[in-house]
Amino acid sequence: MSTIKIRARENNGSVTVKALIKHPMETGQRKNRKTGDLIPSQYIQ
Repeated sequence: MSTIKIRARENNGSVTVKALIKHPMETGQRKNRKTGDLIPSQYIQ
């Protein structure tokens, strides 16, 4: 399950937004130990 924490600060008319996103991620470089197949990559879209 993904979670998002967002913080925004205003300073002299400009806003800075920071986001921390916790999510499952796969690079696509790990292999399944049982089958030897690569685990597909998963990225935030």
